[in-house]
Amino acid sequence: MKFGRGRELLAGPFVLKIWTQTSERLVPDADPRALSDIALALGLRRLAARERGALCAFVLHLAECERRGLHRSLGFSSLLAYCVQGLRLSESEARSRARSARAAARFPRVLPMLGSGTLHLSALALLAPHMTPGNHLSLLAQAAGKGKRGAHAIVAALAAGRRERLRRQPPRTASLVESRRIPQSVKDEVWARDGGRCAFVSAGGKRCDERDGLEFDHVVPWAMGGRSHDPRNIRLLCRAHNRLRAWAIFATPARGP
Repeated sequence: MKFGRGRELLAGPFVLKIWTQTSERLVPDADPRALSDIALALGLRRLAARERGALCAFVLHLAECERRGLHRSLGFSSLLAYCVQGLRLSESEARSRARSARAAARFPRVLPMLGSGTLHLSALALLAPHMTPGNHLSLLAQAAGKGKRGAHAIVAALAAGRRERLRRQPPRTASLVESRRIPQSVKDEVWARDGGRCAFVSAGGKRCDERDGLEFDHVVPWAMGGRSHDPRNIRLLCRAHNRLRAWAIFATPARGP
């Protein structure tokens, strides 16, 4: 990808225009202490716009990296590890960018919002695990112009909505037809119970911190008679711990993507 005036970056069905200004008048290379107030203010505005453009490009590159599995070819076990060890980002920077890259891959509408400053990276990172094809436009509209605190309020409202739906559901009966497919009502209950976080706990008592790429796992495998309609038999696991458990139970690694 090349940056230049008027260049366009294709992002799914959307087009993100990234503008860079090379004029010394707008983005001066001189010592900022020598600038007038107006020149300094203009320079900061242009630099902020360039930074947002660079962030969008980075997020898009990171999404493509994960789609190709390039981080694994480079010797890293996960995208997060690649960002921290290979790209030298802090863990918080890496996590927010990895979440945003996955959201951008699924919902390209986030990129123009990031580029314009309508949506902040911190807010997107909080909302990303909760975004679905059915609610992402609504969540993005709610988050527009709001920061991290506003995103926290949106996530809290989502959790309250899940709890209310669970409260209104009629009691389950034994007449439900069992299948491997986990009902959405069970998924909602398990997500609320596990707090949207991997439920794996090590022998030393440490719980996994992963909140991205979570999967619903049968505690007693369905192939061994485990139930899909009982929330007590379902839990959230990250992909790595789900594969580890599959190896331990079936003595064969679960197939990756």
